Amino acid sequence: MPLRLDARRLRELVEDIEANGGDASALRHELEALGPEPGSRAAPYRGMRLEEEELTTEERLNNRAGDLFLDGIPYHEIIEYDRRFSQKELVEQCRRAGLSIGRDKKEMAAKLLAHNLASQDIEKESDAVNIRIVRDETDYVEEGESHPALPKGLRYPILYKERMAVIDNIGHITYIYFPPVKIGHVEVIEVEPAYRKRGFGSKLMQFALDDMRKQGMIKVSASVLSREGMQLLRVYGFSFVDDLMEKRL
Repeated sequence: MPLRLDARRLRELVEDIEANGGDASALRHELEALGPEPGSRAAPYRGMRLEEEELTTEERLNNRAGDLFLDGIPYHEIIEYDRRFSQKELVEQCRRAGLSIGRDKKEMAAKLLAHNLASQDIEKESDAVNIRIVRDETDYVEEGESHPALPKGLRYPILYKERMAVIDNIGHITYIYFPPVKIGHVEVIEVEPAYRKRGFGSKLMQFALDDMRKQGMIKVSASVLSREGMQLLRVYGFSFVDDLMEKRL
């Protein structure tokens, strides 16, 4: 028995074929021969507008998710994303990305694609940052003074260097290291609220760790000042030792 498609389903099939570079001219002729679908005339509601059933799949998708894309919705990429993943997989991806979940697979695919493109832009932005040292001081820890990173039983005074590195208008990190005992310590890392969760904290942390490694440090500790700070330290391999988090370089 031949398969019969109504005008709407035939239109979607034509669009999918053409979006993937195929030739759907014969099917498009069949679609034109069908004429308008019965009862598919515009309905007056807040002015004249087409019912959603009259719109193409791409038009409906543009209405729902087109504003997520600055240069126009990449329909062929959304179709490919939709075909690669099942409904369950798209739902799970949306949950992990913190996106709203819907019933329309293509709409979820559009949201995920837009989210992924935005994440790539953020990574490019963070890769291009300029980190520079704005403070580099040398001093001594004297007898009777203390620092949580230093072990007990040391002979004082202990030479230390303190540095601050910044990403202008975005954030900074302050770290201290003790050349005689080859120990470093991250004092403060701070990123402006508008730039958080965009990779800048990681850039600052990596800069400080690389610098201390070059200076011959073999162990680094850090003060834990927030939940976000603890999560960042764990990503870089720090673990709790007494009241500090530490890692070997």
